[in-house]
Order: sequence, then C-alpha cells, then structure tokens
Amino acid sequence: MKKIILSALLFAAFIQEPYAQDSASSRQLSQLLSDYYGLKDALVAGNSSLATDKAGKFITTANTVDYKVISEGNINAFLKDATTIFKSNNIKVQRDYFSSLHFQHRRTKS
Repeated sequence: MKKIILSALLFAAFIQEPYAQDSASSRQLSQLLSDYYGLKDALVAGNSSLATDKAGKFITTANTVDYKVISEGNINAFLKDATTIFKSNNIKVQRDYFSSLHFQHRRTKS
C-alpha cells in the first residue's frame, strides 16, 4: 500500500514540472523516498527509538524539498504525521501515524 502511495507521490511530483526535473530535484525525491523506507523498516522492526530517528531524517529532508517538486500543501501533510511519529516513543502511536502518512494532492493557484 505504501509503495503505491509513494509511487503516486513521485508521479504527481513529476507531473507538476514534467520537463524541469533536474538532478537536484531527483536527489531530493530519492532521499525523501529513502528516508520514508528507513522509517517504515524501523516500524516493521518494532524499534521505536530508531523510528524516531528516521522520522527526524524524513522531516529534515522534507523541509529541503523544493515546492516546485512537491507542493507546500503536500509537504505539510507529510510533516504533520512525521512530526507526531518523531515526538512519540510509543510504537503503536508511531505505526498509527505512519499509516496516515500519505499523499494528499492539492492544487494551489498562484
């Protein structure tokens, strides 16, 4: 399920700027995806402290992603759940919020 959501995230990110993707944008998305999988793996292993660490890395990366690659609204949706995971030391709470860590496509008008 999460692979589908992240695939949709990456697809939507490329739709926003289909011809303007450069290596920096690709690196940002690649790092965000890597951090996401690290967080997932920590939660699957039942390691709450590692999940906190991985959520912190995900937050750091998400805060560096250019809004031309992923919209501000979508980044904020990611950050909301990732921050709750980061602040919690309860594996059940972390897993619950991870399940809601999802892509919400919002179109903003300039």
